[in-house]
Amino acid sequence: MRLFSFLYGVALARDPAISPTYTGTIWPKPQFLDTRSDVYTIDTASIKFIPQITHDGPDCDVLHNATWRYTQYFNDLAARIQPHEESDPVRKRRSLNSNSHPTVNTVTLIMPGTCEKWPMSSIQEHYDLHLDGEGATIYSDTVWGILRGLQTLYQATTPIMTKNGAVEKYEINGMAVQDFPRFNHRGFLMDTARHFQPVSVIKEVLDGLEMNKFNVFHWHLVDDQSFSYDCKPLPDLAGKGAYFAPSRSHVYALETIKEIIEYARVRGIRVIPEFDTPGHIGAAAKGHPGLATVCYDADGKPTGLLGPADPTNESNYDFMRTVLQDFRNVFHDDYVHLGGDEVSFACWKSNKNISDWMYQHGISGDYAKLEEYWVKNVLNITKEVGFNYIVWEEVFDNGVEIDPSTVVEVWLPYHPLNTTRDVTKAGYRALISAPWYLDLISYGRDWVYYYNYEPLAFNGTKEEEDLVIGGETCLWSEFVDASNYVSRLFPRASAVAERLWSARDVTDVEDAKQRIHQMKCRMNLRGIHAEPADGPGACPIEFERADY
Repeated sequence: MRLFSFLYGVALARDPAISPTYTGTIWPKPQFLDTRSDVYTIDTASIKFIPQITHDGPDCDVLHNATWRYTQYFNDLAARIQPHEESDPVRKRRSLNSNSHPTVNTVTLIMPGTCEKWPMSSIQEHYDLHLDGEGATIYSDTVWGILRGLQTLYQATTPIMTKNGAVEKYEINGMAVQDFPRFNHRGFLMDTARHFQPVSVIKEVLDGLEMNKFNVFHWHLVDDQSFSYDCKPLPDLAGKGAYFAPSRSHVYALETIKEIIEYARVRGIRVIPEFDTPGHIGAAAKGHPGLATVCYDADGKPTGLLGPADPTNESNYDFMRTVLQDFRNVFHDDYVHLGGDEVSFACWKSNKNISDWMYQHGISGDYAKLEEYWVKNVLNITKEVGFNYIVWEEVFDNGVEIDPSTVVEVWLPYHPLNTTRDVTKAGYRALISAPWYLDLISYGRDWVYYYNYEPLAFNGTKEEEDLVIGGETCLWSEFVDASNYVSRLFPRASAVAERLWSARDVTDVEDAKQRIHQMKCRMNLRGIHAEPADGPGACPIEFERADY
């Protein structure tokens, strides 16, 4: 192991173990945190959440669900307390002494604003949290801020261990927190096309996203490998394009999708679906003849291969309208992701019908213009059905004429800061994902690389910086499935979560090293399969899967 570490330039075998402490640090680090010296015992077994909603509006089901869930989370902590043996006078005396701190068992939730039903792109998540001997108070104008404050309270709760390693009680320091995210869009892309991910895994991912205060679940539902979305108007898409078609065993039925959307909604997480065209439609083409371009060899004979969507087939725009309208009927977010990346022109160039059409329309040989024809039609359809949209950066790089409201996602690894500068200089809003591809693994502490990336270090003006609305971390699933997806994701994604939430000057890796380890332990405590992030160490309460 020492030789292996030496060869790869990381001396993990010689590194000291991370101290197995659990001090109630907060991840992501709040904008303002005043941790006080007063200490309280928090009664996790009988904690009460008291909502105070002062607006006149509909019943706030998100808040009621949150109070129920967090009661369960704290009760689960209480279930780990091992009762003292009353026959042991020494232990009994120590127990009495250790419980000398005042007890906190009430959490008041104050929300004067209207309770929104769905998190949208305009989501506001600021909150104030105050804790003293009178109890805890969380204040926010929005229910989404209340959710983030509840997570902070949960993370600040610290197990106190006996000498034999049992949980004796839970404590929490007095504190004042004023917090809000630096970026409004803090997303994670989950690819369920290259490997089908069971609902249990998706829900575990969403639990982890909530703990790290992410607010967007970018669902890459379909791709060349499989079409797992159950599109009701076009059943052959999944019936012929999904894994194990036509058994439909690896298809997300409408009821399942609604269940996942609801699971995300009550956690303050938006669900943005993606249908990546024209380049990633291989599985869809199995269930919709005429969608893909037929490729030819140099002798003008079909090769048996299919290329990108055929922009010259006008019926394909009716197809796109049908799919996007179905998305609009199922998904509640104001955005959809339309892809637009990795469009190879080779198949288009080989197809005489395509060449003839381009000649007739005055764009012979300009395949970027052919791509633009497709994209502009799809964007218009998308607006017609009521979505705003996000595209991958190639749509911008290729000079496609796009609407000023388009959000461009910067993902290519070559010069992401330069691309971000170019996108924002052109007046478009930008999302950053280039430095945060978690499928690109390496030996050792790769979370530090994710943590150190500053998305605004492109020397832009204040106006251009304001056009960076946030970022996404992505885990493409060529080599991950239900057996290793969550462990590959967390806590590496946690590094991105703090970069997108916390202040720009929160950059101390040594401080983050201890806190990300504690966050890993905390996620394990919630039953999330987070892996070690920083070498040797231990959690005071080791991993144990729990179902909620």
